[in-house]
Amino acid sequence: MTPLHQLRRGETGRIATINEDDDALIADLADAGFHVGEVIELLERGAIGGTPLAVRVGRAIVAVRRREATAIMVERT
Repeated sequence: MTPLHQLRRGETGRIATINEDDDALIADLADAGFHVGEVIELLERGAIGGTPLAVRVGRAIVAVRRREATAIMVERT
């Protein structure tokens, strides 16, 4: 497994787990479509420090901060 932030631009992965203790953050991610088994694609990185990340999850494009991108573990596809 690889943290989301380690994917390259254009690379896809399937969410394997979300390593986070903050239940509110997990709920926010779920509301945005981040569920185990969902395929995501890294579209773009922010200009300053590489964050936020723009990712496609389902049919939505979502901005993800470094904290979330580190917690979301993916299997490369």
